[in-house]
Amino acid sequence: MTREEEQVQLKEIYDEISREENFKEEELSSLKNEFNLINKLLDSYGIARANNKMKLSLIERIEIALKQRLFA
Repeated sequence: MTREEEQVQLKEIYDEISREENFKEEELSSLKNEFNLINKLLDSYGIARANNKMKLSLIERIEIALKQRLFA
């Protein structure tokens, strides 16, 4: 393989990694937005005021599910 071919191959690998990283960043941003929306919904239904422990448990479970979805 020539030096030029190696450079082309390295560029392709770099581009693929960059696309994957951009996708993960976009997905993470989307998941954060979903998480914030869920948190606001919980607040609007009074769950935060009624039972903070219940809210934290729900948020933790949602966060775990979102992380599993992101890194699946």
